[in-house]
Amino acid sequence: MLRIAPVGVLAREREEMERIRTSQELVGPIVVKTFTLSYSRASEIRALLQSKVSQRGEIIVDERTNTLIISDVKDRIDLMEKLISVFDTPTPQVSIEARIVEATSTFIRNFGIQWGFKGIADPFYGNQTSVQFPHKVLVDGALIPQGIVTKGIGGPLGGYAINLPAPSFTSAIGLSFGNVLDTFRLDMALSALETSGQGRIISSPTVTTQNNKEAEIIQGRQIPVQTVANFTVTTRYVNAALELRATPQITAEGTIIMYIQIRNNAADFANLVNGIPPITTQSATTTVMVQDGGTTVIGGIYRTEDSITREKVPLLHKIPILGNLFRSFARTKTSRELLIFITPRIIR
Repeated sequence: MLRIAPVGVLAREREEMERIRTSQELVGPIVVKTFTLSYSRASEIRALLQSKVSQRGEIIVDERTNTLIISDVKDRIDLMEKLISVFDTPTPQVSIEARIVEATSTFIRNFGIQWGFKGIADPFYGNQTSVQFPHKVLVDGALIPQGIVTKGIGGPLGGYAINLPAPSFTSAIGLSFGNVLDTFRLDMALSALETSGQGRIISSPTVTTQNNKEAEIIQGRQIPVQTVANFTVTTRYVNAALELRATPQITAEGTIIMYIQIRNNAADFANLVNGIPPITTQSATTTVMVQDGGTTVIGGIYRTEDSITREKVPLLHKIPILGNLFRSFARTKTSRELLIFITPRIIR
């Protein structure tokens, strides 16, 4: 059946139907019904249902039993009962596993040389010079380390003319040459070091939370930091720990959108400042979408340090072949790699 009427007539009929419905609510019997919720908080559901209550209706929340007490006309009660069945459903949970892989590689090679000499031409030893003046000559090439802190290895002369030992060494050899009268002596020392190492640290924090609820897990230590203001000492604690904060959102397709914040802070006790260790920070903050059970890389840092230090004697180090007697060499190469993996799983 197709009914045709002016727009004004249809509008007046709708208004009349609304007045009839309103009058029925005003004079109809009030029904009281209770709803004990299992998965939702009664106060939150009350806020959602408040707009569906009639003029005579009322919603009371019993926090102790998590129950809604609704009094209203039957039609409104039936509508709110359907809405409650939709809202009061179990919230799916998500297990989030983070895997932080830190890899380091170090290589050190040092080479140093020390040598000195001492020669005497003196009538006392019977080897005076053949010229009229001077009859006595002393050449001392062992003045270092006079007046400075000794470094490297010592020798019979007590010093060197060229003192370029390796910055650190585990192997060394010393050579000393002299004649019978000890009027000429040559000392030489070689020092060397070569080390290499590799390390790997894997951290795997895991946290489980409900859909659209933030989860947090922290493992580590807190460093106390004191500040003085207006003669008052205030102590605050700074986290030097592995922290994972995540908020998952499950989509209708079964994928998971996650807001993730990861910090991997560590205290550097080798470089204290006023007795307080500085904090070495590694962090990542991002929002990603991952398949259920899938794994994604949310961040990576690759850093290489390659330093070469050469100590030289000006000009003399340029002499071919013999220039090696006037220079030392030290090289330090460090590589660091950081990768962060995230794997979310919906718990069913």
